[in-house]
Amino acid sequence: VSQAAAKQRRGRSGRTAPGARFAMFSRAQFANMSPQQPPEMLRTPLQHLCLNIKAMSDEPVAQTLGAALTPPDTQAVHAALEELRALRAFDADENLTPLGQHLAQMPVDARVGKMLLFGALLGCLDPILTIAGSMSGRPLFYSPKDNRDAAERAKRSLSSSKSDHLTMVAAYKGWAKAKSQGKPFERRFCEEYFLSQQALE
Repeated sequence: VSQAAAKQRRGRSGRTAPGARFAMFSRAQFANMSPQQPPEMLRTPLQHLCLNIKAMSDEPVAQTLGAALTPPDTQAVHAALEELRALRAFDADENLTPLGQHLAQMPVDARVGKMLLFGALLGCLDPILTIAGSMSGRPLFYSPKDNRDAAERAKRSLSSSKSDHLTMVAAYKGWAKAKSQGKPFERRFCEEYFLSQQALE
């Protein structure tokens, strides 16, 4: 957290009514925090940004990003480009492939975007949408410290497959069925399988 973000939180605590703010750090730690949060370009994966740059320009991505006010690390750029080549969104000469052109238009992570496109092409979009949703949001399963073994057993009992992705699909389908029967069934299902109701929603 930056000093600016900590100060903003302090201001929010008394905005509409008298409030209190409790900091989980000392004054010395606060003094060592960076004054501002680093730019988003330095905090987020670069794959989607690289796709967007190539969709708008023929210039090499590293050259475009190098001209930014706060350029990302060259190794991070190289890793993003290598991942996009592995996904076949870029060819060997760093040109957008037809797949890359589609991925550049999708507001999701490149891997999730490719999964969605192939799910649509292969006629299995419904489970793929569930998997994509569960990968992009908060975790469906929670694991209490005092009951991790039971949580793991419950998770495994949802699906005969050893795939975590298919287990998420089974969890979502089970929850949707329980929800259609009413709130008590939904709550019981989530408790039995250690599922987050908010994440499922």
